[in-house]
Amino acid sequence: MPEINIHEKVAYELAKKHNLYSRDFFLGNLAPDSVNVYGFAPKEERWTSHIRRKDRNEWRKSLKEFYEKEKNNYNKDFILGYITHILTDIVHDDYLYLKQRKQIKKDHNCDNDKAHQILREDMEKYRFSAWQEIINVLKSNSTYYEILNITKEKEEEWLNKKINEYLDENQSIYQTEEDINVLILLVSNELSSYL
Repeated sequence: MPEINIHEKVAYELAKKHNLYSRDFFLGNLAPDSVNVYGFAPKEERWTSHIRRKDRNEWRKSLKEFYEKEKNNYNKDFILGYITHILTDIVHDDYLYLKQRKQIKKDHNCDNDKAHQILREDMEKYRFSAWQEIINVLKSNSTYYEILNITKEKEEEWLNKKINEYLDENQSIYQTEEDINVLILLVSNELSSYL
Protein backbone atom coordinates (compact mmCIF):
# COMPACT_ATOMS: atom_id res chain seq x y z
CA MET A 1 0.00 0.00 0.00
CA PRO A 2 1.42 3.39 -0.92
CA GLU A 3 2.16 6.29 1.39
CA ILE A 4 -0.32 9.17 1.63
CA ASN A 5 1.75 11.39 -0.69
CA ILE A 6 1.25 8.86 -3.50
CA HIS A 7 -2.44 8.54 -2.62
CA GLU A 8 -2.84 12.31 -2.89
CA LYS A 9 -0.98 12.44 -6.22
CA VAL A 10 -3.42 9.86 -7.62
CA ALA A 11 -6.36 11.76 -6.10
CA TYR A 12 -5.11 15.06 -7.53
CA GLU A 13 -4.96 13.70 -11.06
CA LEU A 14 -8.32 11.93 -10.77
CA ALA A 15 -9.95 15.00 -9.23
CA LYS A 16 -9.00 17.02 -12.29
CA LYS A 17 -10.03 14.28 -14.71
CA HIS A 18 -13.39 13.44 -13.11
CA ASN A 19 -14.41 16.91 -11.88
CA LEU A 20 -13.98 15.95 -8.21
CA TYR A 21 -11.59 18.72 -7.19
CA SER A 22 -12.78 19.53 -3.66
CA ARG A 23 -11.69 19.44 -0.05
CA ASP A 24 -14.12 16.59 0.62
CA PHE A 25 -12.56 14.44 -2.11
CA PHE A 26 -9.01 14.99 -0.82
CA LEU A 27 -10.16 14.49 2.78
CA GLY A 28 -11.93 11.25 1.85
CA ASN A 29 -8.72 10.13 0.21
CA LEU A 30 -6.80 10.72 3.45
CA ALA A 31 -9.43 9.21 5.74
CA PRO A 32 -8.84 5.43 5.56
CA ASP A 33 -5.35 5.78 7.03
CA SER A 34 -6.60 7.92 9.93
CA VAL A 35 -6.56 4.79 12.08
CA ASN A 36 -2.75 5.20 12.11
CA VAL A 37 -2.80 8.62 13.76
CA TYR A 38 -1.29 7.32 17.03
CA GLY A 39 1.10 4.88 15.33
CA PHE A 40 0.68 1.92 13.01
CA ALA A 41 -2.74 0.56 13.96
CA PRO A 42 -3.39 -3.14 14.57
CA LYS A 43 -4.33 -5.17 11.51
CA GLU A 44 -8.01 -5.42 12.50
CA GLU A 45 -8.36 -1.62 12.65
CA ARG A 46 -6.55 -1.09 9.33
CA TRP A 47 -8.53 -3.82 7.60
CA THR A 48 -11.83 -2.40 8.91
CA SER A 49 -11.11 1.14 7.72
CA HIS A 50 -10.00 -0.20 4.32
CA ILE A 51 -12.84 -2.73 3.95
CA ARG A 52 -9.91 -5.09 3.38
CA ARG A 53 -10.12 -8.68 2.24
CA LYS A 54 -7.20 -11.07 1.73
CA ASP A 55 -8.10 -11.77 -1.89
CA ARG A 56 -7.97 -8.54 -3.95
CA ASN A 57 -10.95 -9.55 -6.10
CA GLU A 58 -12.99 -10.09 -2.94
CA TRP A 59 -11.65 -6.76 -1.70
CA ARG A 60 -12.93 -5.04 -4.85
CA LYS A 61 -16.30 -6.73 -4.42
CA SER A 62 -16.62 -5.71 -0.75
CA LEU A 63 -15.62 -2.15 -1.65
CA LYS A 64 -18.31 -1.97 -4.33
CA GLU A 65 -20.91 -3.34 -1.87
CA PHE A 66 -19.82 -0.79 0.74
CA TYR A 67 -20.12 2.03 -1.77
CA GLU A 68 -23.59 0.97 -2.92
CA LYS A 69 -24.75 0.74 0.69
CA GLU A 70 -23.22 4.04 1.85
CA LYS A 71 -23.14 6.36 -1.18
CA ASN A 72 -26.26 8.26 -0.09
CA ASN A 73 -25.09 8.59 3.53
CA TYR A 74 -22.06 10.78 2.79
CA ASN A 75 -21.06 13.76 0.74
CA LYS A 76 -20.48 12.40 -2.79
CA ASP A 77 -16.93 13.76 -3.12
CA PHE A 78 -15.94 12.45 0.31
CA ILE A 79 -17.13 8.88 -0.33
CA LEU A 80 -15.51 8.88 -3.79
CA GLY A 81 -12.26 10.10 -2.23
CA TYR A 82 -12.51 7.30 0.31
CA ILE A 83 -13.11 4.75 -2.46
CA THR A 84 -10.20 6.21 -4.47
CA HIS A 85 -7.82 5.66 -1.56
CA ILE A 86 -8.79 2.01 -1.29
CA LEU A 87 -8.73 1.44 -5.05
CA THR A 88 -5.23 2.93 -5.08
CA ASP A 89 -4.17 0.41 -2.42
CA ILE A 90 -5.62 -2.48 -4.41
CA VAL A 91 -4.14 -1.40 -7.73
CA HIS A 92 -0.78 -0.60 -6.13
CA ASP A 93 -0.68 -4.12 -4.68
CA ASP A 94 -1.67 -5.57 -8.07
CA TYR A 95 0.69 -3.56 -10.23
CA LEU A 96 3.58 -1.93 -8.36
CA TYR A 97 4.36 -3.56 -5.04
CA LEU A 98 5.82 -6.87 -6.24
CA LYS A 99 7.64 -5.20 -9.14
CA GLN A 100 9.27 -2.64 -6.89
CA ARG A 101 10.10 -5.12 -4.13
CA LYS A 102 11.72 -7.46 -6.69
CA GLN A 103 13.89 -4.59 -8.00
CA ILE A 104 14.89 -3.59 -4.46
CA LYS A 105 15.83 -7.19 -3.60
CA LYS A 106 18.03 -7.24 -6.69
CA ASP A 107 19.58 -3.82 -6.03
CA HIS A 108 20.23 -4.43 -2.33
CA ASN A 109 20.69 -8.22 -2.29
CA CYS A 110 18.20 -8.48 0.57
CA ASP A 111 15.22 -10.54 1.71
CA ASN A 112 11.52 -9.65 1.38
CA ASP A 113 11.27 -7.98 4.79
CA LYS A 114 14.23 -5.67 4.18
CA ALA A 115 12.98 -4.92 0.65
CA HIS A 116 9.57 -3.98 2.09
CA GLN A 117 11.23 -1.64 4.60
CA ILE A 118 13.34 0.03 1.87
CA LEU A 119 10.24 0.42 -0.30
CA ARG A 120 8.26 2.07 2.54
CA GLU A 121 11.11 4.52 3.14
CA ASP A 122 11.40 5.22 -0.58
CA MET A 123 7.67 5.91 -0.92
CA GLU A 124 7.95 8.51 1.82
CA LYS A 125 10.43 10.38 -0.39
CA TYR A 126 8.09 10.70 -3.37
CA ARG A 127 7.33 14.37 -4.13
CA PHE A 128 5.02 16.15 -6.54
CA SER A 129 4.50 19.83 -7.18
CA ALA A 130 0.78 20.02 -6.36
CA TRP A 131 1.16 18.85 -2.74
CA GLN A 132 1.02 22.45 -1.42
CA GLU A 133 -2.05 23.10 -3.56
CA ILE A 134 -3.80 20.10 -1.98
CA ILE A 135 -2.80 21.30 1.50
CA ASN A 136 -4.39 24.68 0.79
CA VAL A 137 -7.61 22.98 -0.31
CA LEU A 138 -7.59 20.74 2.78
CA LYS A 139 -7.18 23.79 5.02
CA SER A 140 -10.16 25.54 3.40
CA ASN A 141 -12.72 24.39 6.00
CA SER A 142 -13.08 22.15 9.03
CA THR A 143 -15.76 19.62 8.09
CA TYR A 144 -15.00 16.00 9.02
CA TYR A 145 -16.94 12.75 8.69
CA GLU A 146 -17.29 9.64 10.82
CA ILE A 147 -16.97 6.55 8.69
CA LEU A 148 -16.53 2.91 9.67
CA ASN A 149 -14.09 2.90 12.62
CA ILE A 150 -12.81 6.45 11.99
CA THR A 151 -13.96 9.29 14.20
CA LYS A 152 -14.02 12.94 13.17
CA GLU A 153 -11.34 13.59 15.77
CA LYS A 154 -8.98 10.95 14.36
CA GLU A 155 -9.57 12.26 10.86
CA GLU A 156 -8.77 15.82 11.92
CA GLU A 157 -5.64 14.76 13.83
CA TRP A 158 -4.46 12.66 10.87
CA LEU A 159 -4.96 15.57 8.49
CA ASN A 160 -3.04 17.92 10.78
CA LYS A 161 -0.23 15.37 11.10
CA LYS A 162 0.06 14.75 7.35
CA ILE A 163 -0.38 18.33 6.19
CA ASN A 164 3.22 19.23 7.07
CA GLU A 165 4.87 16.12 5.70
CA TYR A 166 6.39 15.66 2.28
CA LEU A 167 7.49 19.27 1.90
CA ASP A 168 11.24 18.71 1.80
CA GLU A 169 13.29 18.05 -1.31
CA ASN A 170 13.88 14.29 -0.97
CA GLN A 171 13.22 12.24 -4.06
CA SER A 172 12.37 8.58 -4.25
CA ILE A 173 14.29 6.10 -6.36
CA TYR A 174 11.64 3.47 -7.03
CA GLN A 175 8.54 5.67 -7.49
CA THR A 176 9.04 6.53 -11.14
CA GLU A 177 6.69 8.91 -12.90
CA GLU A 178 5.98 6.17 -15.43
CA ASP A 179 4.82 3.82 -12.66
CA ILE A 180 2.79 6.55 -10.94
CA ASN A 181 1.12 7.43 -14.25
CA VAL A 182 0.18 3.79 -14.83
CA LEU A 183 -1.17 3.65 -11.27
CA ILE A 184 -3.28 6.76 -11.96
CA LEU A 185 -4.61 5.30 -15.20
CA LEU A 186 -5.53 1.96 -13.63
CA VAL A 187 -7.22 3.56 -10.60
CA SER A 188 -9.09 5.94 -12.92
CA ASN A 189 -10.38 2.98 -14.92
CA GLU A 190 -11.64 1.29 -11.76
CA LEU A 191 -13.08 4.52 -10.31
CA SER A 192 -15.11 5.05 -13.49
CA SER A 193 -17.44 2.22 -12.46
CA TYR A 194 -18.36 4.29 -9.36
CA LEU A 195 -19.13 7.49 -11.24
